[in-house]
Amino acid sequence: MVENEVFMDWEKQQDVIAAVREKFPEIPFPNVSLEPVFFGRGPRKVLWEDTSIVTMAHHEEDGDVLTPVAHVSSQYLLVPHEVVIQHIMDTIESMDNRFGDPLYTISLPANGAKLNFRVRFPESGFKVKGTKTGIEKDVQPEVRARSSYDKGWEYGSEFGAHELVCSNGLIAFKIMEGRSKKHRLNLSVEEEAAYITQGMESYVEQNAQWNKWADAMLPGQVVHDMLEDEKMPFGPKHLSEILALPEAGTSETLEQWINEGQVNGWRLYGVFTQFMTHELESELVRAKKEPAVTRFLSKYLDAA
Repeated sequence: MVENEVFMDWEKQQDVIAAVREKFPEIPFPNVSLEPVFFGRGPRKVLWEDTSIVTMAHHEEDGDVLTPVAHVSSQYLLVPHEVVIQHIMDTIESMDNRFGDPLYTISLPANGAKLNFRVRFPESGFKVKGTKTGIEKDVQPEVRARSSYDKGWEYGSEFGAHELVCSNGLIAFKIMEGRSKKHRLNLSVEEEAAYITQGMESYVEQNAQWNKWADAMLPGQVVHDMLEDEKMPFGPKHLSEILALPEAGTSETLEQWINEGQVNGWRLYGVFTQFMTHELESELVRAKKEPAVTRFLSKYLDAA
């Protein structure tokens, strides 16, 4: 169990780090430390007391390679990725399997400087009406926790839905809501559990809204207005790509649906999330686009 003091105590974190690395041996977690900052050389070298450097070490054949990733203040709390992961797993365990067995996925963008930890609940999934042929899409609730050593991401988590869009495992992530915490703050298991419970309640309500989107047929002009809106998250340079993107599972395109008058809100959302999830290579870019896509489409579709 990751207690509050573990977030503050570097020595107590070591047991947690070892346990998580044993559980996920395939993940190349970097070693991380806070190093002092000095000015000058030799006997005139002076310590800069209010600043440290976050340093990562990756093991290679000829030894550890050290990489400085951020200058931080004396108030900065360095929380290893492994501690964040254990904290989320402790939270799930404390909820007595309320939402079914979780599936865990870990990615480390920016060469390990960032963490994206995903927890999916397949047993709590719902069906959303998908295409004009009546095919339903399976969407499953998912929590994503993010953190970073380079100050690019604050400790934060978001609740959304994992959609399997075709039989080969292609997925799209639909974000619902999120919150973040500065690294200098502690988080409790109770707080995290309350957030997940609230997210699950919102997920049930959101699923009903998504089904309404599936029933809402959008005129072609409305779709074109959306795509030409200056606040469209992907910008005009991607417009032709989005119009011509084959939908996973049907190979139909948004342009084809517009011409046939077959665009509903859920299918449009699917095109946007498919483009974002699988055409944008950078996980860092996707992390910025996910909430922007949800806000943008909700503005149009909730009023449809």
